[in-house]
Amino acid sequence: MNSMMARMASMKVRFVYEENVLGMTTGNKKIYDDFFGKKAPDAPSREEEIEAQGVEVVKEKTVTVFPRDEDGDPIFWDYQIKGSFKDACGGLSRAKGTKSGALTAGRKTIDNLVFVSPRKVKIETPVKKSREEVDYEQRPIFVWTPSGPETALACSETVPAGSTLTFTVHWMELKEGKPPKKAKPTKAKKDEVEVKVEATPEAEVEAKPRVSMRELICEWLDFNAMRGFGQWRNSGKGRYHWEILEEKEADKA
Repeated sequence: MNSMMARMASMKVRFVYEENVLGMTTGNKKIYDDFFGKKAPDAPSREEEIEAQGVEVVKEKTVTVFPRDEDGDPIFWDYQIKGSFKDACGGLSRAKGTKSGALTAGRKTIDNLVFVSPRKVKIETPVKKSREEVDYEQRPIFVWTPSGPETALACSETVPAGSTLTFTVHWMELKEGKPPKKAKPTKAKKDEVEVKVEATPEAEVEAKPRVSMRELICEWLDFNAMRGFGQWRNSGKGRYHWEILEEKEADKA
C-alpha cells in the first residue's frame, strides 16, 4: 500500500437517489475541450475525459450529459464529487453553528487533504443496464440577451430515482491549532500606587473548537443530500439519502 494512503482515514459511502439525477458535463466536445478540460484543476487528461463522454454527435451547448466508462455506462468523475464538497462547504460556511464555519480556506483544504476513489464512479440504475436507463429531461431556462430576458430550453441526460453511487472518501486529518493566548494581568507604572488588575473572562481569547475532517465530510454529504447533486440541483434534482458501508482509521505514525 502507498505509505501516504496508509496515513489517510477513509469512508466508503453509497448514495441512493430519491430524485432523478441529471448529467452535468457539456455534450459539446469542442466546448468541453476548450474550457472544462483545460480549467478543471484536478481533472484527468483532456483526451481521457473527452473520450469517456461517449458522445457520438456534437450536441447543442445547452445539453449536459454523463461521461461514460469503457462499457458505455454513465459515471461521475472523482473531481465532480470533490466539487460538490467545495460547494457544500462554501454554503455552510455562511451559516451559523456549522462545522464548516470553523474551517478556514475550505476549498484549499478539500483540494489538498480530501480524495475520492475510484476515479470513474459508476452510476448503478435500479433494473436494466445503466446505459439503457439513461433518458433526457428538458426544462425552460431564462437567459439575458442584449434585447432583454428570453426563454430557452435546456436538456440533460438523466437516470431515474433509485439509482446508486458508491465511492470512497480518503482524507488526511487537520493538524492541531495553537492554543489561544490569554490576556495577562497588568500592573500600574512605577511611582504609582500598585494595583493588580486581573484578566477577566471577556478579555480571554477563545479558540474555535477543533473540527475533525470526518465531521466535515459528513456535514457536506448531509447538506448535498438536501440540496441535490448533479445538474439543476437547486430544484432538488439528485436528492439522495446516504449510508456508510465501511470505515478505516489512518495508521498512526
